[in-house]
Amino acid sequence: MYSLKEVADKYNITPRTLKYYEEIGLICTGRDKSNYRVYDESAIDRLERILVLRNMGIGTKQIKVMFEKENHEVMEIIAGQKTRLRQEISQLTDMKERISNFLSQTANKTIAAKDLLSRCRSRKSHKIELSSMIEAPSNEERDQIAHMDSLSVQEQELVICCVNKYALSSEEFSLPLKIKITAKTRNEDLWLFFGNYRMVFNWDCDMDEFRFCDQVLGCEFGISDKGRVPCDQYVDIEWILENEKTEVLLDGKRIFELKYTDNSDFSLTSGIGVGTDRGNTVTVKEITVTQSGRKTQVDLAAMRWHHSSHHMDGGRLVIFNTSDRDTLATAESFTLPLKIDLTAKTDDTNIRIYWGRGQIILNWEQDKRKLILRDPHSGKETRLEGGYITPGEYHDISWIIHEDYSALIVNGIVRSYIESATPQMSANVRISSGYGSTLTVDSLTVTELVRG
Repeated sequence: MYSLKEVADKYNITPRTLKYYEEIGLICTGRDKSNYRVYDESAIDRLERILVLRNMGIGTKQIKVMFEKENHEVMEIIAGQKTRLRQEISQLTDMKERISNFLSQTANKTIAAKDLLSRCRSRKSHKIELSSMIEAPSNEERDQIAHMDSLSVQEQELVICCVNKYALSSEEFSLPLKIKITAKTRNEDLWLFFGNYRMVFNWDCDMDEFRFCDQVLGCEFGISDKGRVPCDQYVDIEWILENEKTEVLLDGKRIFELKYTDNSDFSLTSGIGVGTDRGNTVTVKEITVTQSGRKTQVDLAAMRWHHSSHHMDGGRLVIFNTSDRDTLATAESFTLPLKIDLTAKTDDTNIRIYWGRGQIILNWEQDKRKLILRDPHSGKETRLEGGYITPGEYHDISWIIHEDYSALIVNGIVRSYIESATPQMSANVRISSGYGSTLTVDSLTVTELVRG
């Protein structure tokens, strides 16, 4: 038996907290001959469980409910708390990034941007006619990729073989709904899409990790040890999409759940997409959609490739890309050193700019906070903090590529400055979105600079 003071000292909590747990019925205590509280082993064991749950952020009222439930129900509550904490971490990380950007703005980076721009002595400026931009890769390169793409129905099953593409249902569906897909992958990359939601099983970078891109929160999640499915073996995937939550079940077992707050106004209508990458093959046996108790079987034979597209809208260029391989390029090539000025917005992820082997990615679909940079000469990739920009707003982006350095300036703030040697070379400028995002370009100007 332990006294009130002994328990309080041992677990570093106040006697008043212990008394409160007793008052609300979480702990039962005994009394000694002097009528002082005493705690037996069962009370200590229960207290330890309470403290673990409190450290998870679970309130006392919910803990009391949990003690009255079966073990599997308790695990579901804990899993839900884990998901909520993950959401909070994502939101706090996003807030941290915004604060970092604000602090950068109030420090010396605005001055640094002015210094960099003052070095850029213009030799010739080219305001790009957006309607004249051409599709890249070339038709020949497209043909080399296309020979790996096939979409066919064999024995009433849809067989998809492709490089970084997906097939989309002819029917469109609206939230809330439940999608059930029976499918198999020959090896890697079983992709499922609905709007800008995306999930990947047998991800080629880590086949054990389940990847989920959430349209509501605008971020991507990686869940360890939940993403591997057997090769060449059918699995049942259930995907529940509601205003309050999204949930994924694999062969009847929940592997992922997100709960939303203040999401009642969110609406989405889309087809259902299935795809793969790297010439892999995915076979779909059946897709059914349940809405308001009504079940619809998707016509697999009517599914078609979901193509990238672009069009002009009021003088602005609107680009929708289903992958990172489709880009629009300037008809003309430009010579180092140069400055690329782009004013654009994305509805969610991926503003991508290319020159030579170089690349800039803002709002990268795998982690919006990361800034992805590739060296124009070597193609070497660097990942930095500072890649996030607010979706739905136009941003002024300047990419300076010099003989001995490259720099990225966003809205007057330097996001990156990297010293690197780039030999004299010439290439066109390309832009794209990626993976179901829409990029709207207001203007694009390329300025060839004076050397030295």
